[in-house]
Amino acid sequence: RSSRPQRGKMFGALCKELGATFKTGITREYKWRASQLKGLVAMVEDHYEEFKTAISKDVGKPAIDADLTELSTIISSASVVRSGLKGWMNHEQHASIGLIAPAKSEVRYEPYGVVLILGPFNFPVAMLLRPLLGAIAAGNCAVLKPSEACIESTALLTRLVPQYLDKRCFRVVTGGVPETTALLAEPWDFILFTGSIRVGKIVAKAAAERLTPCVLELGGKNPVVVDEHLESLEVAARRIAWGRTINAGQVCVAPEYVLVMESVASKLESAIIRNLEQMFGPDPSQSPDLGRLISPAAVRRAQSVLKEAQAAGKVRVVHGGQTDPDARYVAPTVVRVANTDDALDCALMQEEAFAPILSIIPVKSLDQAVELAARISGKHPLAMYVFSSRRAFQEECLARIPSGGATVNDVIMQAASPTLPFGGCGTSGVGRYGGRDSFETFSHRRGVIHKLLSGVSVVGDPLLRYPPFTPTKYRIFRALMCQLPLIPPLLPAVGKLLLWVFAPVLAIVWAWQTRAAASS
Repeated sequence: RSSRPQRGKMFGALCKELGATFKTGITREYKWRASQLKGLVAMVEDHYEEFKTAISKDVGKPAIDADLTELSTIISSASVVRSGLKGWMNHEQHASIGLIAPAKSEVRYEPYGVVLILGPFNFPVAMLLRPLLGAIAAGNCAVLKPSEACIESTALLTRLVPQYLDKRCFRVVTGGVPETTALLAEPWDFILFTGSIRVGKIVAKAAAERLTPCVLELGGKNPVVVDEHLESLEVAARRIAWGRTINAGQVCVAPEYVLVMESVASKLESAIIRNLEQMFGPDPSQSPDLGRLISPAAVRRAQSVLKEAQAAGKVRVVHGGQTDPDARYVAPTVVRVANTDDALDCALMQEEAFAPILSIIPVKSLDQAVELAARISGKHPLAMYVFSSRRAFQEECLARIPSGGATVNDVIMQAASPTLPFGGCGTSGVGRYGGRDSFETFSHRRGVIHKLLSGVSVVGDPLLRYPPFTPTKYRIFRALMCQLPLIPPLLPAVGKLLLWVFAPVLAIVWAWQTRAAASS
């Protein structure tokens, strides 16, 4: 490992090198962006099996999960970005205030420059390459920093990125906490981080030191609210069980706890257990479809918080509970939370489990569910799910339990969609990406106004705006600012026609107002 000064010097040189490449302007062209997006997709498709194997070795997720939750999402997201990019790059035409007419008002999407993307361990490929799609689409250079916990995925990305993407513009940096700390000390133009709230605060502080814009994709405890009015309780149970166990529960948008109406609580609990047994068999440790946790330490943590809550009488394990740190194994577990005031005062109910442990909390009403969701998840969990056949119930949950994203009658789907924005709010994150939002997130929206340059035209350069001001001149000028209507953006030909038709009228009005102001 290199020393801190050496790392700082190396990363500083890298930042300057990519910055110099960006200033050449090559990333601004549509052709370049399209070619890089094509290269990224080719990289994944050409080495599909290698990526699946690397992800499985690193995270312990089944190969099918690696495909469906990572590689397939990259391909589908790239398809959305590639199909929409040319239109997204067009300047947005906006209305102009009448006082500055004739003029053209527009918004241009411009790249920030050199972007730093910090990836997590639970989705070591998708959570790097999906944001990278947006960075490329917006015309940025980028440095990718994979999680140090994912050795195989990191090695694969380090080898393949220079082969498929423009090596003048994209680099992969490896290392642990010292390297990440050194990276954050550099003057990046934009930072995107996916990970824990604790590290997110460190990234936000480092970005604030340089006033660097950033996106933080964090996490939290995501509630599920289950109504007593359901078309199919069995389907709801199956979807909740699936969402809690995918990637062994190491998903930031996974359902963490279920707030279910008392009248159907026991039925839902039994249905969830039944579906877990159908999915993973009587001994889940032998199932090829159940993933493993990232490390023995992660298993010991899950083991500790579960035992602590049990010993204090705050929860009762009704299914599963088995663990094996050496095998990185935690069995799909269902716990019933005790009906006591202090039942929520334990680590299991206060911290993100990041393991396949699902808590069931019976409630008497939606009001109680909303109150408990606020106590457990805070103001803004990353996700919220509601199961109900009643539209009014669905809408009330969406209105009263804010979250970064939500799905009605299913789980996780809002994060899987390549067309919707994915991101948190408050403690669950800042900013978003996905679909067009990926392009917009990595772009600066630059407002531009085009004016005629004419010193003789009272239309193009009215004298009312210049000193000296008289009371009458001021009143006229202020009235025009406040009362003239917005002029909508027009097609160039139509705009020119209207300008020729109305310019003489406007000139007479301006001339009369100017003379009146001068004479006063």
